[in-house]
Amino acid sequence: MKYEKMRGGKMEKIKIFLVDDEAIILKGLETTYSWDKMGAVVAGTSRNPRKAVDEILEKRPDIVITDIRMKQMSGLDLIQDVQTAQAVVQLQANPENVKTNDDRVAYLESCGWLVGEEAANQEDIRLPDVFDDSYEAYLTLQESQGFDLTQYAGKTIQRYTYAVKNFPGLQENIWASLLLYQDQVIGGEVYSNQGDGFMQGLAYPAKQ
Repeated sequence: MKYEKMRGGKMEKIKIFLVDDEAIILKGLETTYSWDKMGAVVAGTSRNPRKAVDEILEKRPDIVITDIRMKQMSGLDLIQDVQTAQAVVQLQANPENVKTNDDRVAYLESCGWLVGEEAANQEDIRLPDVFDDSYEAYLTLQESQGFDLTQYAGKTIQRYTYAVKNFPGLQENIWASLLLYQDQVIGGEVYSNQGDGFMQGLAYPAKQ
């Protein structure tokens, strides 16, 4: 089985991070499998799941393989912590130079989301010259994320929408949209139109 992926028009090895609090098992995972032949590389290992969270955020692996039962923290809690809003802040996603589909997907991943490989929808939107009261709630949502759409009044922007695969408790009809102007993310939201619907900011929901 090959784990290589296409990024920026070329094949890259999948980065794997291994977590297990037992040294023998961890070493076995690292050395038993021919990762290189499978198109993968071990980007890091950790016996401490709490420290592993920071290492995973730093190294940004494609796959994390973790033991479920560990003394300091379960593997499930480890993965959830990586995806919380607190972890997202540490990723410090750069909204500039978001030029390609890979850049947009990587930006959403940095916010904690697993999304479709390609945008489900792409459209040009001309923002109003003056935002009336009907935009108040939406502008407030964007401002809460550090975005100010009012400075782009009258501009034509691009909106890219991706299917979200990992919204907590929901599996389908969840979407993440990015608003871009001249290759810079200027806004975005995660939403669903199903049932009562909802809209929230781009950050993955913090663990309750």
